[in-house]
Amino acid sequence: MQQTITIERRGLSKSQPVLRDQIDADVEGAFGIHETVPVELGGYTVTHIPTGWACVMTAHEIAAKAARAELLASGLDWSFTNPRKLTAEHKRVGKAIKQKYEGR
Repeated sequence: MQQTITIERRGLSKSQPVLRDQIDADVEGAFGIHETVPVELGGYTVTHIPTGWACVMTAHEIAAKAARAELLASGLDWSFTNPRKLTAEHKRVGKAIKQKYEGR
């Protein structure tokens, strides 16, 4: 379902500001697929909406949809809103899916 979501991009250090972008995304569960920000980079990003975690970046929307489907089918609880709740298992699954789809 198409929705406007807010994503946050944090700087590399605490002194850098948090950037907030309102973007249109195809939302399913806790994940949204949207054009990569900034759009000049091209492609699509699968973002965990509650935390702003950019899980996977792909060249094509169909690859982003497949990556999101795998994240949702992983059986993990994705309802957390605190990025610190990202467990080793979330990271392992995310990394495997990222390696499979990134750049496709």
